[in-house]
Amino acid sequence: MHVQEIPFTLKDGRKAVIRSPRDEDIPGMLEFLRASAGETDFLLRCPEECDQYTAEGQKALFDRVNSSENETMLVCIAEGKLTGSCTIRWQDRIKIRHRAYIVIALLKDYWNQGIGTKLFEEMLRIARENPGIIQAELGF
Repeated sequence: MHVQEIPFTLKDGRKAVIRSPRDEDIPGMLEFLRASAGETDFLLRCPEECDQYTAEGQKALFDRVNSSENETMLVCIAEGKLTGSCTIRWQDRIKIRHRAYIVIALLKDYWNQGIGTKLFEEMLRIARENPGIIQAELGF
């Protein structure tokens, strides 16, 4: 699912934009994956595991999520740098289409600037606008 640009201002006054990933984001995403994996214990990967990610793989991922009807990836760009990323994916099988998962990560230098909140708010908006997604469990 493709999402248009959503400009916003960080808590410290810097400008940022949230949007679907583009091919031009591939190098930044590869850097982001490695950096964010080393900055927290809460991600399911370690920096050295990020060596398996390739530009071709990221392009395939971006193409898939941007054209998907049950998955969306968003990136946050601030100061020309990919600073955050999140994904929401919900099931398309009838009995479990009310289930979804959300993954979110931010670079440590951008923690406490409102990026995570803005990304999560956008994920909730997407969930509300797509019938069947977690609506039964969250009461949308």
